Amino acid sequence: MKTKTLKEVVEFDSSPHEVYEALMDSEKHSRFTGGKAKISREVGGKFSAYDGYAEG
Repeated sequence: MKTKTLKEVVEFDSSPHEVYEALMDSEKHSRFTGGKAKISREVGGKFSAYDGYAEG
């Protein structure tokens, strides 16, 4: 099967801090994705996002 490389560049009209907070704050993450999120801010901490479809 042949494969192709796909590259997408996305720019956000936000500061790096705002993007970080949207990804690391459970409530903010839930608001912008529409799915439940529980995210630990501790290094190596657990997370669950997108209604449990992504976790670690």
